[in-house]
Amino acid sequence: MALTKVRAGGFAANTVAHVPITTVTAGSSTSNLDWTGASSAYDKYLVFYHITPTADANINMRFFDSSNSIVSSSSYGYGTTNEASSNNGNANAASQIVLRTTHGGAGTNEDMTGWFYFINPKISTKRTGVTIWYNGENSSGNHIAGMTLGAFTSETEQNGFRIYVASGNLDGSTAQIYGILNPS
Repeated sequence: MALTKVRAGGFAANTVAHVPITTVTAGSSTSNLDWTGASSAYDKYLVFYHITPTADANINMRFFDSSNSIVSSSSYGYGTTNEASSNNGNANAASQIVLRTTHGGAGTNEDMTGWFYFINPKISTKRTGVTIWYNGENSSGNHIAGMTLGAFTSETEQNGFRIYVASGNLDGSTAQIYGILNPS
């Protein structure tokens, strides 16, 4: 970073900064990795995650609405592309965003790591979206990687997200969440 971007006490006013918010962890007998607490102070969040499912099942995402209730209606659209084309998928009115379809979990090193942007959760005039990149091993011990783009299908505020598996648990899975300050 150029020294002109740094000043006493922090960043210059027009510099984008990633502000650590929190780390959330799912216990060994928990099927959800939840975060609520989106703030209007940030237009978007950067999330680094490590998911360790205990079963070979879809890994999904849903959003918490502004009253911290999970939205499970057909309010999501998404598209998933990965190196195993048989696992690609999409939907326009789904009850969740599918991060990765089966073929992962329940075996040694069958995990999923990556990062995603959680975009516009507190802007009521824009749809909340996610851009997700992932990497891991499938149930055959082979590398698998891909991306998912998803969004809430209406313009309403969201307060957070839930990552969950269709069956089984998330054994010690974590997500590190950073707020992104936009230049003022």
